[in-house]
Amino acid sequence: FHASPALAFGPGHSASELRQLERQWWREVVSATFAGLGTFSDFDSYFTALFDFFADPAHWVPDPAAAPLLSHLTERDLGLVVISNFGHRLYGILDGLGLATYFDSVTISSEAGYAKPSPKLFGAALGKHAAAASESLHIGDSERLDLHGAAAVGMAAVVVGPGRGRPDQAMVRRAG
Repeated sequence: FHASPALAFGPGHSASELRQLERQWWREVVSATFAGLGTFSDFDSYFTALFDFFADPAHWVPDPAAAPLLSHLTERDLGLVVISNFGHRLYGILDGLGLATYFDSVTISSEAGYAKPSPKLFGAALGKHAAAASESLHIGDSERLDLHGAAAVGMAAVVVGPGRGRPDQAMVRRAG
């Protein structure tokens, strides 16, 4: 997975072309994952089932603290955005989990043409709202993709997630 090229195709493609490119990208990742381990009697059916499985919000579990935290932040008039390397299926997942309404925008790498940790992806998200990097905070779960990517564009960043211990032990990097 980490050896795959970025899931980033960018402007200049229609929505249907982007979806086809994303699907083909994921098909190649899944195929490469099983390379050398044998063959499938029907890889196309397996891949379709797997791709559809991960598009279904029923197969995702949001952190129980997510909705209350997002609600609190929006009540304080803080603009919230999503910056992701996941792909178009994220829109339906966020909506199906009842989280989409908290976000002012979603910027995904396949549509933007850049993937994290590229500062251009972070810049694209900031540009949707004329937001200054120096006045923004990025919260992610990867030191390499989120902490370094946000810092490269001048944003403060925090890395949180399972295995990080208490929230006060999260990794933090200030820009500059």
